[in-house]
Amino acid sequence: MDMVQIAVTGVGVVCANGKSREEFWDSVVAGKAAIGPLELFDPAWMPCKIAGEIKGGLVPAGGVDPDDLAPFNRSARFAILAAAEAIEQSGLKLSDVDPYRAGAVMGTCQGTLPEMEVGDVDYAPFDFMHLSCDAVAHYFGLRGPRAVISNACAAGGNAVGLARDKLCHRMAARAG
Repeated sequence: MDMVQIAVTGVGVVCANGKSREEFWDSVVAGKAAIGPLELFDPAWMPCKIAGEIKGGLVPAGGVDPDDLAPFNRSARFAILAAAEAIEQSGLKLSDVDPYRAGAVMGTCQGTLPEMEVGDVDYAPFDFMHLSCDAVAHYFGLRGPRAVISNACAAGGNAVGLARDKLCHRMAARAG
């Protein structure tokens, strides 16, 4: 197989120390940490009481109004907004791509933690981490391959690698 060159042309971020790639990068450069006491739910049942939480309201990204995301859970809203930011930066027009050749690959280390407030530590392995990826695909009309990589801090980098493999092996369409 000939070596195929793949480039990341868009990045979207919604995380504890930035709700956009610019805000996130500014926090990184400034050395700003976003770890603190859990406030979104009572962590009494958990051994760790600190984490990086996304606080405050959602901000529009890539032409997506957060008010339109009410049907989706919190994690899916973050994923859709980050995807919208990445798609906008890339300049990709989804209307120009066969939806059956366009997919989504995401990395996560937790998924939908606030939904785990049930206090049952045995619930954690059954967290449906794929729901955010499915929500992104549904929202943007992507009908191609979908995958979620869940291996903690390396998840994002591994997701980029898996997406590259899908593009190189023509399991998904490439722009340009």
